[in-house]
Amino acid sequence: MQPLMVVGESVAQLDATEIVTGAAQYVADLDFPGMLTGALLYPPHACARIIRIDTSRARAVPGVAAVLTHADIPGRNSFFYSEQDDQPLLVADAVRYQGDIVAAVAAETNAAARQALDEIRVDYEPLDGIFDPIEAMQPGAPLVHDDKPANIAAEFKVEAGDVDQAFKDSFIIYEDRYYTNQVYQA
Repeated sequence: MQPLMVVGESVAQLDATEIVTGAAQYVADLDFPGMLTGALLYPPHACARIIRIDTSRARAVPGVAAVLTHADIPGRNSFFYSEQDDQPLLVADAVRYQGDIVAAVAAETNAAARQALDEIRVDYEPLDGIFDPIEAMQPGAPLVHDDKPANIAAEFKVEAGDVDQAFKDSFIIYEDRYYTNQVYQA
């Protein structure tokens, strides 16, 4: 059997010197003729209704090639992996968390893109947010999505076996509340 060349061996990282000296090239360091840079406008609120978006001043910034809002997206305004329309690429009428994207800019330079973001005018109506999942399911809690009663996006009920009998047969029963993300095979 041949000895292993990597597993169990100390292997030098080929670009270590470039990385620690700051000479390494990353995608953000690339610059090609005609290349544009992008910038995203995030909301200042965790929860708000969008009243109006005005991009006219941003579009007039020298070096700006495009300013996009939800109105510029043809077809379905949703990430490709989302089966529901509850996670739009660019939000249209409401901000549901500060990671929502209100607008996108493409410009010839980072400075022009940043200036264009500063020129976008958005009128928000701040709303009371809900930040705890248990509180969000209580009666009267603000709804994150109008079509999700009690702020429940999906429910999965699994019943298997005889729980009452299993409790009777158990030496000890430990009850607690556990929190985890939704698990998905991908």
